[in-house]
Amino acid sequence: MQRVDFFGLERPIQERFMAAARGTAPPMPLAFRRVAFPLISTLCLVVAGVCVVLLGVVARTGFGNLTSHYALQPPQALAVYAGLGALLGLCLAVVWHTQRKRSRWPFAPGVYLFPSGVVDARRLVLEVHSVRELADATAGDRFVSLSFQGGAKFRFAVTDRARADDLVQNVNGFRVQLSGDVAPTSSREFAAWDPLADNGFSNPFSPREPMKRPQGGIGLVAWLLGPLVGAALAAGAWKGRNNLAEKALYFAA
Repeated sequence: MQRVDFFGLERPIQERFMAAARGTAPPMPLAFRRVAFPLISTLCLVVAGVCVVLLGVVARTGFGNLTSHYALQPPQALAVYAGLGALLGLCLAVVWHTQRKRSRWPFAPGVYLFPSGVVDARRLVLEVHSVRELADATAGDRFVSLSFQGGAKFRFAVTDRARADDLVQNVNGFRVQLSGDVAPTSSREFAAWDPLADNGFSNPFSPREPMKRPQGGIGLVAWLLGPLVGAALAAGAWKGRNNLAEKALYFAA
């Protein structure tokens, strides 16, 4: 496995990979698994969901119950509301900032299968698994599973078993061709298989400088404002809850 920083590549190779990932220039991806949310966003969404549930539980505690000490929740309860609201706001700010940064990537985040192997592009530092290192390729009813030396495993969804069998056959064929005596010898021949290889061609109308890494922008501001806004809204929820609770107690009495 090889790690490649996309923004450390030369401009022609960057543009080759972008075009190949979009399917507008060879080599075309044989399969692609899009990743909508990175792990940090998924974890933050889970935590945000837990905060919403806990806020609902706290708000319902003692609501409309004439015998409960929490029928009208005291000002001390504001700390609970504000804490949960701040955590909720922080999680949503992290998700928003992360997705905003990923939307500025020059290619779709995901896992690509090319004739040369798998390119794990879920991060800007690409992980390249050469087909020469392929240990096993298995076809299922609606998926293809690839295992590489070193333990890396990838699964790609396909439409049916026939497509899965064809894809496994093609991948094994590419492995034989790239590993055998008839493997491409020139960089231009190998570039027809590998989107990260230099084919020796440079667009004369393209800038010479490599693309720049997307900057964080207003990420820090969002991370600071998120908890503040969340805490303020939660405090408003506490006030609104008590107003509704007064009416509920009146009708219950």
